[in-house]
Amino acid sequence: MGVLGLVGATTHVIPDRISDPLVLGVGWTLLIGVLSEVLLNILRPLLPRGVLRFLFGTKGITLVTAVILLVLITVGIAWWRAQGRERYQKRIAARSAVQVANARRTSLGAGLLLLLVLPFILGTYLTEVVDNVGLYVLMGLGLNIVVGFAGLLDLGYVAFFAIGAYMMGILTSQGDLGVGGISFWLALPICVATSTIAGIILGTPVLRMRGDYLAIVTLGFGEIIRV
Repeated sequence: MGVLGLVGATTHVIPDRISDPLVLGVGWTLLIGVLSEVLLNILRPLLPRGVLRFLFGTKGITLVTAVILLVLITVGIAWWRAQGRERYQKRIAARSAVQVANARRTSLGAGLLLLLVLPFILGTYLTEVVDNVGLYVLMGLGLNIVVGFAGLLDLGYVAFFAIGAYMMGILTSQGDLGVGGISFWLALPICVATSTIAGIILGTPVLRMRGDYLAIVTLGFGEIIRV
């Protein structure tokens, strides 16, 4: 805490072009230190044991690693604000329409490739965490469209996710309740189609409802699906 207080007091004395990168560097270094165990699990299969011992101690990153990170991050942010941002903006402004289209395709391809490789890098636990985060993001985006843009107060929105998940469990399960252990990729379009059909069936009768009436009806649908 004393170190953080010293850094905070120093930021009021030195110029902003130095204090801002320094504060961001300290923040990023602390964040990396907090997530050091996660980073260690990711880097363990990729780096030699000697390098891992140098970077990570028994309870997080070593002091040398923290200092190196602080210097690199602070210098990088300072350079970006002084020169890098302006150069990047000039380069972006000078691109032609063809170059912009090619850059978008390249970025899209790189993003898809990263998504395919990411589970092998993160491992089982972190992949499951990212999956759960992605599911909640999808729910939030869908609810934003239904409530925010369409103005429909739908309280049973998650019911259609439940239908798709239940169908996926039945199709891919190899137990007594399953139907033969279909692969995930084969079951995925079936589950999407099932959720879509369920949404049409349940949504058609309540299309003319608004406000509290729609909320009560959709909440009832959600409870029926849950039971």
